[in-house]
Amino acid sequence: MNLLNSKKGGILDNYIVIPVFLFLLGLSGIFGLYLWSAMVDGFTTTGIYVGAAQEVGNKFTVNLQLFDTITVIIMVSLLIGIGVTSYRIRVPTIYFIVILMMGIFLGIISYFFNFFFAQFVSNSIFDVVRVSFVKTIWVCTNLHWVSLAAIIIGSVLTYSKKVDYDQQTGGSQF
Repeated sequence: MNLLNSKKGGILDNYIVIPVFLFLLGLSGIFGLYLWSAMVDGFTTTGIYVGAAQEVGNKFTVNLQLFDTITVIIMVSLLIGIGVTSYRIRVPTIYFIVILMMGIFLGIISYFFNFFFAQFVSNSIFDVVRVSFVKTIWVCTNLHWVSLAAIIIGSVLTYSKKVDYDQQTGGSQF
């Protein structure tokens, strides 16, 4: 029996996706705003960034800064999604033990992403965009806590439902 990716739902994959997705989302938002700021600086020095171009560019910059709030909304959505999918999955109790053991592995992965993100953002070239992405930096430097919350939410909702063995709606018979 393959506990990591079975016909019962492959629930471990759901836990690993959360820190990886948030990490990539945070990097892409910060790097995107950095590239846009560099383009605006280049346009400003050449004299092209005036009038309508400046008005449109400033509105685009504000919309890129909304990406910070979107990251937090996506994090909350992913945690709610793990709860909903975990509640609907029917798994034996051995999965709880496997998830707890693999939680160590997930913590290591999350801490690696935390460290890499902190090193990436601490570079002095990102001083301009660090002010605009406070929430994203907070989320991506605490991915290990987000992963722990996902494990807790997923485990509680997976094994808290009422077991009905006649209809096989959850849990194991042991």
